[in-house]
Amino acid sequence: AGNYDGRRYEMLSTLESLKLEPRWQESIQSKLVAYFDYREQVLYDALPIIQNDSTSDRDQAAKWRDHFSKAAPEASKLIYEALQNAMPSSALNFITSNANFEADFFSKLGNMPAAKLRDRILVYRETFDKESRSLSDKWREVDSLDQSIDSMGRSAQNELRELYQQTSRDVAASSISTEKWIRSLTEIVSTLPVTPSFVGIIIEFMKLLEALETRTESYAARLRDIYSNEERVILVFNNTRKDVSSFLKTMNLSLLQNEMNEMLIGTDQAGRSTVTSGQQADAAKFYGSLSPILKAHYERFEDAFEDFVSEFDHIFFNALGDKTIETLLEPQSWRDWSDNVRGIALESALKQVQEQSARNFGVDLNLASDPAQRELIQKWVAYNMDGLKEKVGKVYGLSISDRIQMVIYSSLPSSLRAKLLERLKESESY
Repeated sequence: AGNYDGRRYEMLSTLESLKLEPRWQESIQSKLVAYFDYREQVLYDALPIIQNDSTSDRDQAAKWRDHFSKAAPEASKLIYEALQNAMPSSALNFITSNANFEADFFSKLGNMPAAKLRDRILVYRETFDKESRSLSDKWREVDSLDQSIDSMGRSAQNELRELYQQTSRDVAASSISTEKWIRSLTEIVSTLPVTPSFVGIIIEFMKLLEALETRTESYAARLRDIYSNEERVILVFNNTRKDVSSFLKTMNLSLLQNEMNEMLIGTDQAGRSTVTSGQQADAAKFYGSLSPILKAHYERFEDAFEDFVSEFDHIFFNALGDKTIETLLEPQSWRDWSDNVRGIALESALKQVQEQSARNFGVDLNLASDPAQRELIQKWVAYNMDGLKEKVGKVYGLSISDRIQMVIYSSLPSSLRAKLLERLKESESY
């Protein structure tokens, strides 16, 4: 006797109840013993089909059906081998009916969805493994691309910051030079040839600030291009989140749990539908052997699913995590950069120069007490000062400063970063 001995005892007990002659009794019993050894082996050999843990073996359900479809006729054949000439009708009926019952038993086991469930679980596991690898690659790709863009952004930021710092120093130096020259007017005793000296200071100062404006706009264009690249990164990331959302709607733990419960019930019911109580007892034991194997497959998938969730939660599904936003947008880095740019106080320096210029022109032209000096200054003013004052007002005024500030603060970090964050947050609705 083996583990699946319910039907063995049932048939042997029925045979004994027939009260056949010893020769018939012994002949049939010997054939049944050989049959039940075969029957037990068929049931044991079915378990490795379910135990197979290789995702490359995709259709164990077909092997399962083939295994039992071969066993059904073989069962009939082995039992029919007990037939002999001149047997009593009770012996003939016993052999015929039980041969049919056993063929039916194996057919019903072959219809159990156990192997189909095993296949589904491993398909889920393989699919999640592939998706996990794919998402890991995509995240690395997005992160690498973003880092490359951020590196270009930081380079442009640093160059622009250095430009502002140098310009701020140059503005201060030019302001001092201009102020000194204007104050020296009260001490000049020569004639007009001195004028080009001051004109040169003004022209150089204008060139300085015009270059600042031009280069600022150039850096702004670079940063806008970088922003466009960042937009493409966000688009790729958002599309990936959308794909993951669609994926998880068709394959997730809850769906597999439902499938598993349904198929386990179907497997159990297939065993219960067998004809005799002995068969049902053996089918129940068989189900008891299958169930932990299938649950072990499920638990391995559950572990893979939890790893998947742990790795990509708040990245490719559920609300975006702060770490994800920081990785993609680095908002703190941009805020720090903006603060550093503001800390240079270029606008304040320009305004201070403007105020100093107005004060110098307003006071120093009246300082000369000597009539000859006053006459010289009046000639100089009549010749150049009105035009120069207009130029100086343009250079020192807030017009250029306003344009520079507009470029910095309307088309660079803060506003563009806010737009990127808004685009990124759109993916939370997927």
